[in-house]
Amino acid sequence: MTDHLPADYRVLAIDHAEHGESRSTRDVWTMEEFARDVAAVLEAEAVDSCVIAGRSPSRSGGCFPTSSRA
Repeated sequence: MTDHLPADYRVLAIDHAEHGESRSTRDVWTMEEFARDVAAVLEAEAVDSCVIAGRSPSRSGGCFPTSSRA
C-alpha cells in the first residue's frame, strides 16, 4: 500500500503489544491502552499531523482510515 503514497509521506508501522514482533509485560489489555501506545509513538516521533489507518484480519477489506490528528 505504501508504494502508492506520495514520496514525501512518512509512514510509521506500529505493532501493538503482543502483536507482530512486539512483546509486553502489561497487565491491562484495552483499546484505550492500545490508543495510548499509538499516541506515545506519535509523540516520540514528533508527529504534528497524521492520518491513522489500520488493518484487521477480521475485517473483509484491507486498510481503513480510523482517525486523523491535526
